[in-house]
Amino acid sequence: MTCQLWETPGDFWTYISARYTFDVDVCATEQSTKCARFISPDQDGLSVPWGSGKGFAWCNPPFKCARKWHEKAVHEIFSAQHISGAAVLGHACTGAAWWQQVVRQYAPTVLLLSPRISFVDPATGCPKSGNDRDSMLTIYHRADDPRRHPNIKLCQWKGGSNE
Repeated sequence: MTCQLWETPGDFWTYISARYTFDVDVCATEQSTKCARFISPDQDGLSVPWGSGKGFAWCNPPFKCARKWHEKAVHEIFSAQHISGAAVLGHACTGAAWWQQVVRQYAPTVLLLSPRISFVDPATGCPKSGNDRDSMLTIYHRADDPRRHPNIKLCQWKGGSNE
């Protein structure tokens, strides 16, 4: 099983869903979805609308094509206006050109996550330790001016109280 399909762990989901209300999981399987409504790989979340004008999307995409998922979130919120916001989980690759062009330009909030997330292997249902990359949660929403620089915060999501 490719690590591109690994799931959001329950402890991280508990933390983040206490802070945001999600209406759709845009990159999930029936087994991995975190929301009642989800978009499966067969439906292709990069090709279909994420909503119908409002709501907040959860996105734990394959990290190998992160830019496409961030661009899709921006499109769904600011151009098509299919949703009002999205949270996109991914590697903290702040030096990448796409990060500067997409995240820095459109995201009002970026959470740099600590500790590193142990994603769940869908074949075993168990978290896999040893994640060697830092993660970030990028929050996009229409309520803020998307042209301002992001508010970047360290988020001690486990064993801490930072927001």
